[in-house]
Amino acid sequence: ANIARPGCNWIARGLRQLPNLRRLALNLQANGLEASGCLEVAVAVSRLNLLEGLSLDLGGNVVGERGVRALASALQALPLLVELEVGLAGSAIGGTECTALAKGIETCGKLRSLSVDLAHNSISNTGLAHLALAIHRLSHLQVLFCNLRRNVVTDIACRPIALALGSLSSLETVRLNLEYTGVGAAGWRVLITGVGTSVREVEGWVGGTREAAAAGEVVLALGKDGREVRVWTGPGE
Repeated sequence: ANIARPGCNWIARGLRQLPNLRRLALNLQANGLEASGCLEVAVAVSRLNLLEGLSLDLGGNVVGERGVRALASALQALPLLVELEVGLAGSAIGGTECTALAKGIETCGKLRSLSVDLAHNSISNTGLAHLALAIHRLSHLQVLFCNLRRNVVTDIACRPIALALGSLSSLETVRLNLEYTGVGAAGWRVLITGVGTSVREVEGWVGGTREAAAAGEVVLALGKDGREVRVWTGPGE
């Protein structure tokens, strides 16, 4: 499909007729959207202040900084959110945009479940550090999925993620995709230091580097105390 901005306008008008909506799922992936269309959708979503669950996939569109900032502003207007899924894979997202998104996520203090798909972008260690800080502030979080496949993060980025994971006493499930990044066995070794005793399920994607097998062994070690652990090594590159 390719709905572009006219379709976003239509969606926004429809959402304005649903002020009492509690859950919303919108998949607008690869629809030829630019920042203006994303802005329209984000503004409409921001007015649904009774939302408890939101799934919004804007992946494969040219979202840009303006679109991400609009999305972050919308999240700040949704105080009741307990479940959030954000899809921005392949959306020309860099460090600036990731930082803007983080500022929106950190205001969702009631979140119990967070899924962020940022695969196939150009997010650096600095942008990921801001996202990690936002996650650190979600004290009620129980489930976390973060997809950073094919970004430019390295082992250095793993320290703030580990600190965030270690601070969340309610966290039960952690799923991290760091395939085809600069994160190797050393980075994963740092990451698992942040996995607290409350976490009972861990899933890690470690493929795409020559250290995939070693990284996989590092993650699998978490299963020694009875945790459910799944590792995807994938083909090297």
